[in-house]
Formats: sequence, structure tokens, C-alpha cells
Amino acid sequence: MGNTSLKELQEGFKKALLSGNPSELLPLIAESSNLSSEERFLIYLNSYRSRMKEALENNYPNLKKLLGEKFFTELAYDYLSDNPSTSYTLRDFGDRLPQFLKSYTPLSSFYPLEFLSELALFEWLHISAFDGKESEVLSYEELKQVSPEKWPKLIFNLHPAVYFFNCYYNIADIWKALLDEKELPTPLRSDVLSYAIIWRCPKRVVRYRFIGEEEHRALSCVKEKKNFSEICEELASLNPSLEENEVASKVVEMLQRWVVDGLLKKG
Repeated sequence: MGNTSLKELQEGFKKALLSGNPSELLPLIAESSNLSSEERFLIYLNSYRSRMKEALENNYPNLKKLLGEKFFTELAYDYLSDNPSTSYTLRDFGDRLPQFLKSYTPLSSFYPLEFLSELALFEWLHISAFDGKESEVLSYEELKQVSPEKWPKLIFNLHPAVYFFNCYYNIADIWKALLDEKELPTPLRSDVLSYAIIWRCPKRVVRYRFIGEEEHRALSCVKEKKNFSEICEELASLNPSLEENEVASKVVEMLQRWVVDGLLKKG
């Protein structure tokens, strides 16, 4: 190793693994009786790449089902080259894959890239919801105990395991077919954006539900820390023909469902 310190050697090895280029490292790797320096390095490189590909498979099992072993492997290695892991945990490897797929042209002749990106994001948010932070959910009894005079300024809090998802493609149909291992529907793009929420319910099961624009706007207001009156104003702008009490009743109905679903947290 000459004057190379252990830290420098470790950094050089890390750089070579991430780049796949061992040219600067090879002089520091001793040959064995039957393997050259490069061959010894390639053993580590292939092991590292395989482990990262396996991590991506664990995070995107349905995307792998869709693409198949060959194309998923190529995607995984290309993604790894452009997005080397920077986290201490393999759980985070793949967080940039939905964005990466938007311009990943090797798959563009098989599926629309926008569709692949949406499907990957849908899958990633399922994992994110499952691993989301713990927080005690707001109960229906606690909601009923709020005095009437406090409702206008009342602010609700989304549970940290709730995620928003928007798409143009028929992601839910394709997702269900992949889960059930049924024949896949053709990816179809709508001109209208669809809204969904993905969350971990109190029974620690991840669920998703597609919602209308009204509920999406209302939940967005909750996320933005707007109070009950402001949520009502937002929905009134979508329904100018409704009376004030009708809008308020609509928001209360949404709140009741959110509490049952475990979308809101205490505090």
C-alpha cells in the first residue's frame, strides 16, 4: 500500500465501487495465485451491484413483475450508476427511481415513461407509508368533544404515514392486476389528473383510496395547516351554489371518514 493510509484506501475502494472504474485502485490490490487485481476487484463489484439490485427489487416488486428480470436488472444497474446510494440503510435506495424513469429511454419502446414513473411512485409511497412515523390517531370521541365555538379555528393534523399521489394513468387497475397476477390492462392516459391518498391504517395495513377534487383540496388544506373555516372557504370556491351550512356539513362528513380511516393524528 506504500504511503496510502487505511482511510485513503477505504475511500478509494468506495469510489471505485460507486463508479465501476478501478483504475486508480488496482495498483493497491495484490494479485493472488489465480486472480489478477482487476478480477479480485470485480468480485467485490459484482457482489455490490447484486446487493443493490436486490434492495431495489425489495422496494419495487410490482415494477419488477411488470418489466421482467432482464429489463429490471438493466434498469437497476443503470439507476445505480447514476444514483449511488448515499444512505446508511438500503431502505432508502430507490427513492429517486420514479424521477429517473421519466427520462429512462431504454424502456420507452415498451411502456410510456410517464406511466412507469407513476407506477414506481405509487409503489414507493406504499413502502413509505408502511415505514412512516408512529403517531397516535385522532379518535371520533375526541372529535365529538370539541365545543361548537372552537370549530371555526380548529386545525387538524395529518398523520405522518399519509401520502398524496396524483396520476394520469390507470395505475390502480394495473397495480391490482400485478398483485393478483392477472392479465395486465393496457396503460391508458386520461386528460384529467386523478388524486389518491396512500396511508398506513391503525391496523398497520397500507391502504390507498382514489378521491375526488373536493377531498383532495380539503386534505391539502389540512396539510397546509388551514383551519376548519378556511377548509370550508376552499370547498365553497368549488361549489358556489352551496349554502354555507351545506359546505360545512360536507367538510364534517369528510372529517368523520378521515378519523375512521386513521388519517388524522392527535395534537
